[in-house]
Amino acid sequence: MKSVNNLFSSLQNGQKAKKHLINIPKTKIACDILNILLAEGYICGFAHTKLDFAKNSSSCDDDKHKSQIQILLKYINEEPVIKKIKQVSSSGCRVYMNYKKIQLLPSVCFLILSTSKGVMTNKSAKSFQIGGEILCRIM
Repeated sequence: MKSVNNLFSSLQNGQKAKKHLINIPKTKIACDILNILLAEGYICGFAHTKLDFAKNSSSCDDDKHKSQIQILLKYINEEPVIKKIKQVSSSGCRVYMNYKKIQLLPSVCFLILSTSKGVMTNKSAKSFQIGGEILCRIM
């Protein structure tokens, strides 16, 4: 959940600072969430990069080559597309939503859920008729 929180705060801070490109550490859950954000039109794109650190660094040999994700943020008329992104579940307090509650959500509500079939939007979960853990809400 730490990497998810890092992703959400980096996205929100990057958009508030009007940055066009941000970097985050590469994780599987971050890639899954970014694929959804790209498909839904919230970001322009993302790419995997490998950063090389100096040989004189005090870190372990494993840390010399860290994979990163570069995210290209999206703006419309110089306004950020993601107005607000809020992490719902945290490591200390998981929030779940079953299929019946997902059906009752208004169509303007956009959630990203972690389900037994992978990370997906509330609309996809509704079509698969499954519930899951709510990762974030995007406005």
